[in-house]
Amino acid sequence: MCDKSFDLTLGVRKMASIKVKLTESVLKNIPLEITKINDTEISGFYLNIGKANKEGKRSQVYYLYYRLGGRGSKERRLALGNSSVITVSEARQLAKPSLSD
Repeated sequence: MCDKSFDLTLGVRKMASIKVKLTESVLKNIPLEITKINDTEISGFYLNIGKANKEGKRSQVYYLYYRLGGRGSKERRLALGNSSVITVSEARQLAKPSLSD
Protein backbone atom coordinates (compact mmCIF):
# COMPACT_ATOMS: atom_id res chain seq x y z
CA MET A 1 0.00 0.00 0.00
CA CYS A 2 2.98 2.33 0.37
CA ASP A 3 4.19 1.65 -3.17
CA LYS A 4 4.91 4.76 -5.27
CA SER A 5 2.46 3.54 -7.90
CA PHE A 6 -0.31 3.35 -5.29
CA ASP A 7 -3.51 4.88 -6.64
CA LEU A 8 -5.57 6.55 -3.91
CA THR A 9 -8.79 5.98 -5.83
CA LEU A 10 -8.42 2.18 -6.03
CA GLY A 11 -10.34 0.29 -3.42
CA VAL A 12 -11.33 3.45 -1.57
CA ARG A 13 -15.06 3.82 -1.20
CA LYS A 14 -16.64 5.38 1.86
CA MET A 15 -13.28 5.11 3.61
CA ALA A 16 -12.51 8.00 5.92
CA SER A 17 -8.77 7.49 6.39
CA ILE A 18 -5.81 5.78 4.76
CA LYS A 19 -2.19 5.14 5.70
CA VAL A 20 0.49 6.06 3.13
CA LYS A 21 3.69 8.07 3.14
CA LEU A 22 2.65 11.71 2.90
CA THR A 23 4.15 13.37 -0.18
CA GLU A 24 3.26 16.40 -2.30
CA SER A 25 2.00 14.13 -5.09
CA VAL A 26 -0.35 12.35 -2.65
CA LEU A 27 -1.79 15.72 -1.57
CA LYS A 28 -2.66 16.58 -5.17
CA ASN A 29 -4.77 13.42 -5.67
CA ILE A 30 -6.96 13.11 -2.57
CA PRO A 31 -10.43 11.68 -3.27
CA LEU A 32 -13.43 13.36 -1.64
CA GLU A 33 -14.06 10.33 0.60
CA ILE A 34 -10.73 10.72 2.40
CA THR A 35 -10.73 12.92 5.51
CA LYS A 36 -7.48 11.78 7.15
CA ILE A 37 -4.14 10.48 5.85
CA ASN A 38 -1.82 8.83 8.38
CA ASP A 39 1.87 8.92 7.53
CA THR A 40 3.79 5.63 7.42
CA GLU A 41 7.16 7.25 8.19
CA ILE A 42 6.40 9.00 11.52
CA SER A 43 3.97 7.45 13.96
CA GLY A 44 1.22 9.93 14.95
CA PHE A 45 1.92 12.32 12.04
CA TYR A 46 -1.14 12.85 9.84
CA LEU A 47 -3.01 15.21 7.54
CA ASN A 48 -6.57 16.16 8.44
CA ILE A 49 -8.71 17.11 5.43
CA GLY A 50 -11.78 19.29 5.95
CA LYS A 51 -15.00 19.59 4.00
CA ALA A 52 -15.08 21.57 0.78
CA ASN A 53 -15.87 25.29 1.07
CA LYS A 54 -17.95 27.34 -1.40
CA GLU A 55 -15.08 27.38 -3.92
CA GLY A 56 -14.67 23.61 -3.61
CA LYS A 57 -11.34 23.81 -1.77
CA ARG A 58 -10.71 21.62 1.27
CA SER A 59 -8.60 22.69 4.24
CA GLN A 60 -5.58 20.47 4.91
CA VAL A 61 -3.83 20.71 8.28
CA TYR A 62 -0.85 18.65 9.47
CA TYR A 63 -1.09 17.25 13.01
CA LEU A 64 1.02 15.21 15.39
CA TYR A 65 -0.87 12.91 17.75
CA TYR A 66 0.99 11.96 20.92
CA ARG A 67 0.68 11.00 24.58
CA LEU A 68 2.95 12.15 27.39
CA GLY A 69 3.63 9.33 29.81
CA GLY A 70 2.44 6.34 27.82
CA ARG A 71 -0.79 4.55 27.21
CA GLY A 72 -2.81 5.67 30.22
CA SER A 73 -1.96 9.36 29.88
CA LYS A 74 -3.85 12.17 28.22
CA GLU A 75 -3.98 12.22 24.41
CA ARG A 76 -2.80 15.37 22.67
CA ARG A 77 -2.89 16.75 19.14
CA LEU A 78 -0.34 19.33 18.02
CA ALA A 79 -1.29 21.37 14.93
CA LEU A 80 1.84 21.80 12.81
CA GLY A 81 0.43 23.99 10.04
CA ASN A 82 -1.79 24.28 7.00
CA SER A 83 -0.66 22.60 3.77
CA SER A 84 -1.09 25.91 1.91
CA VAL A 85 1.56 27.45 4.20
CA ILE A 86 4.08 24.63 4.82
CA THR A 87 5.14 21.62 2.75
CA VAL A 88 4.98 17.98 3.80
CA SER A 89 8.74 17.88 4.41
CA GLU A 90 8.59 21.04 6.57
CA ALA A 91 5.72 19.58 8.62
CA ARG A 92 7.65 16.31 9.02
CA GLN A 93 10.70 18.25 10.26
CA LEU A 94 8.50 20.02 12.82
CA ALA A 95 7.06 16.70 13.98
CA LYS A 96 10.41 14.92 14.56
CA PRO A 97 11.73 17.13 17.41
CA SER A 98 8.28 17.16 19.07
CA LEU A 99 8.39 13.38 19.40
CA SER A 100 11.76 13.42 21.15
CA ASP A 101 10.64 15.89 23.85
